[in-house]
Amino acid sequence: MKFFLTLCAIFFCSLAHSQDKFFVSMDAAQFRDSQNHTYVELYYSVPQNAVTWQKNSEDTFSANILLNIQITHKDTLYAANVWRVENSLADTASLESGQQVVDLLQYPLDPGEIYHVTLYAQDVFNPESSDSVSMQILAENYTLDQVLMSDVQIATDISGFQTGTTKSLQKGSYQVIPQPGLSFGSDSHSLFYYFELYNLNLMPGDYYHVQAFLADTTGQSIENQTAIDRRRPLKYDTSREIGKVDISGLASGLYVLNYQVADEHDNIIQAKQKTFFVISDQDKRIVDLRTNEDLYFQSLGFLDGFTEKALDLEFDKLSPFLNPEQKEVYDGLGSIKAKKTMLYRTWHIIRDDPSIPVQLFRNKYLARVAQVDERYKTSFRPGWKTDKGIVFLKYGNPSDIERNPSVAGTKPYEIWKYDSLEGGAIFVFIDRQGFNRYELVHSTKRGGMYDPNWKRLIDVNQQGTMIR
Repeated sequence: MKFFLTLCAIFFCSLAHSQDKFFVSMDAAQFRDSQNHTYVELYYSVPQNAVTWQKNSEDTFSANILLNIQITHKDTLYAANVWRVENSLADTASLESGQQVVDLLQYPLDPGEIYHVTLYAQDVFNPESSDSVSMQILAENYTLDQVLMSDVQIATDISGFQTGTTKSLQKGSYQVIPQPGLSFGSDSHSLFYYFELYNLNLMPGDYYHVQAFLADTTGQSIENQTAIDRRRPLKYDTSREIGKVDISGLASGLYVLNYQVADEHDNIIQAKQKTFFVISDQDKRIVDLRTNEDLYFQSLGFLDGFTEKALDLEFDKLSPFLNPEQKEVYDGLGSIKAKKTMLYRTWHIIRDDPSIPVQLFRNKYLARVAQVDERYKTSFRPGWKTDKGIVFLKYGNPSDIERNPSVAGTKPYEIWKYDSLEGGAIFVFIDRQGFNRYELVHSTKRGGMYDPNWKRLIDVNQQGTMIR
C-alpha cells in the first residue's frame, strides 16, 4: 500500500489552548493530486511549552515527542507509523505562550470510503503526559465533470516559500502554517486560508469570482465584516487560492468561514464552510476546543426555542459520553447561545456514523434514553442516570445477561456480557443497598472499573457500602 509520511516538524507560534496541559490537536483537509487522485492532509500540533525540556550536557535543552498514527478502513488497519519529533533550545526562557509543534501528514484515499484516524502523542521525557485525538473522514470523489473545490486549510500565516524552511508545509510557492486546533485568541488580527479549485475549464465565460466571508453558526453575516470577492481570469484548469480575513475584535465564540466560487454573472458554482473558534484569554482556561471531528455545522435550528433548563437536561443526558472537563466547560458557559453551540457540537462529536445527519442521530439516541428510563428507573433517579442505564446507552443491548437473585447470605447481582466489545467484555452489577439499585462494581472493558475480587461484595455482611 502506498502512502506518504512527512517526518519533519517545526515550531511556529499559533495561538491555541491553555499551555499547562499536554495535548495534541488534529485537523484534516482533502485535495486532488496531479493524477486526479484524492488525498488527505492531516495537520497536528502539540503545545511547545507543555512538553518537558531536558537539560543537555552542552547547556542546551531538548524536547522529544513520540507520535503514533493509525488509520483504519472497514475495520482493517490501512496505515500506521510511529516517529519522534525532536527540538532543542539554548534557553527555555525563550518559550512563549502559544508556540506549537506543527506539521502535517499525507495519505491517499479511495473516493467514497470512510476512514477512522487516531493520533497518539507522548512526552518522551515525561511518559505520563500523553494524549490522543480521533476523527472520521469520508473521502471526496473529485470527478472531472464539474467545477469542484477542495477543503479549506485554516492557517495562522501564509507567506512566500523560502529555501531552508520545512518542505512539508509548502503549497506551490507558498508556505502555509496550519492551525490544527482551529482556535484563535481574541487579540488575533487575521485568519489565513488556502484551498484549490479544479476543472475550471468547465466554467462558462472569461473569468470567475473567488469569494469568502464570515458568519455565525446561524448563517448571519458578522457585523462590520467585509466580504472578499476576487475576480480571476480563466487561464488554467486548476488554481490555488489564498487569502485572509480580519478577525480582530471578534468576541469569544464559534464562527464559520464560508468560501465559494462563482461565475462571471455571480452564480455560485460551488460553496463550502469551515468552522473555527475565537477564545479570549479568560475563556481559554476552561475551554477545550480540540476538534475530534469535521465540524461543518449546518444549522442550530433544531435547538431553537429551547430554554436554558431544557438545554441543561439534554446535555445531562449525554453524560455517558462526557468527561469531567467537558461538563465543567458547559457549566461555566454564561449564555443560552453558548450552551446551544456546545450542545450541538457535542451531538456532532459523539455521532458514531458521519453519514447520519446530526438531528437523526439525536432523535435515535433520545429514543434510547426514553427506553432506558422506562427500563431502569428507580425511586431515586431516572433510568439514564443509573449504572445499568449508562452502560446500555454507551454499548447497547448486551449479548447475554446472567441474573443471580438474592439467596441466603448473598446480594442479587447481574453479569452483562458483550461478545463484540473488545473481543468479549463483561459488566458486573450488584444490588448493594437492597432497593433495586444495581451498582457497577467490575468490568473487563479497558479503562473501566476493574475489581477481579468483586465476588466478596455479594456477601450480605459486606460493610462500607457507599450510597451514590
